[in-house]
Amino acid sequence: YKPIRSKHCSVCNRCVPEFDHHCPVVMNCVGVGNRRIFSLYIFILLGAEVLWWVLSVEAMKRLLIASAPSPAWPDASIHPSLFSVMWHLLSFTKIEIEDNVMTDSTRAGSGAIIMFLAVIPILLGTAFQVLRQIFCILAGLTPNELIVRAKYDYLKDKQLLFYNPFDLGPLDNCLKYWSYSRPDWYSMYSERTDLDPDTATPRASFSNVLRVWDKSKKALDAARERKDREREERLLAAYGGSMETHPDHSCPHC
Repeated sequence: YKPIRSKHCSVCNRCVPEFDHHCPVVMNCVGVGNRRIFSLYIFILLGAEVLWWVLSVEAMKRLLIASAPSPAWPDASIHPSLFSVMWHLLSFTKIEIEDNVMTDSTRAGSGAIIMFLAVIPILLGTAFQVLRQIFCILAGLTPNELIVRAKYDYLKDKQLLFYNPFDLGPLDNCLKYWSYSRPDWYSMYSERTDLDPDTATPRASFSNVLRVWDKSKKALDAARERKDREREERLLAAYGGSMETHPDHSCPHC
């Protein structure tokens, strides 16, 4: 029996309540027992990566000043831009290597550049995950529900549009998330599933963003289908016939 707000993980081969995702970094599922600890982990990880990036920039600037004056950057008194620092260090490293002199400055310059370039994709990936996690916390969703919300019937209203019955507003959602005493999701769903989604969900709710998105997408799909039907009717009128005589829209002769 699959409980509400859960998912079977094919890697761990078990049903995980409040399934977040299966994390290949920690080699474990993130769910009801460790969602809060995992959130703290990625928040601290993002801070460490920002510090890593700042240290690499500071290292390149210090190496620039230590190696001045030089043809690549003659005036070290001017506060350099980041790209000027990298260009100078690349030029400085190239000169040292061409002279077959692998000095400490050469190693430090190369290491600072590699350190700076390596952290950029890592930092962007972690920042995306942190922003997604914050959005899910404030919206009262799990990342799994956010990504595949269209497949869960308990996240739809009677018009099959997105509706999150577990959303009580950003503040209550945040308090509910960081509390180890988990709510009774069945009771909450039973009490709120038949409510009017437009009035039951707080206006400041982040779930409204997803609901508006789904409404817009449904309207665009309906407009696209209407245009396709009008186009078929025009073609049939031009070549004779009507939609009634060609009920199969996939007919190759249409």
